[in-house]
Amino acid sequence: MDQYYGLNAWARDLLSNTVEVEEKGERIYPDNSSEHFSRMIFLPVHRTESISALDGSGDPSNYRLYRHHFPDGSVYEEFVQTVLLYSGRCYFIALKQDDEVVSESLWQKEEMKSATY
Repeated sequence: MDQYYGLNAWARDLLSNTVEVEEKGERIYPDNSSEHFSRMIFLPVHRTESISALDGSGDPSNYRLYRHHFPDGSVYEEFVQTVLLYSGRCYFIALKQDDEVVSESLWQKEEMKSATY
């Protein structure tokens, strides 16, 4: 069975940054009455778009690779760092910025080995 390990801890931390924003709207009930609301929520600081399915197909049920756009203009794109075979394929994902591998996002051999055992 395929196993998806995804991004390493450094990359997950990078993508976990959030910002608090105010969300405003109007609720409309079945009887057509309505009420305005305002609440504070947390959203990622970056915007994410899907690039492709992990296996290169267009099948939306597969794991996906993404491109992450940050407010400062930087863009990080996911790629398959390596696929190990251990009771199926084990996918390890890393990041590139401007087509350059982000070294902090690379899985170390020891991490991959301990993840698959």
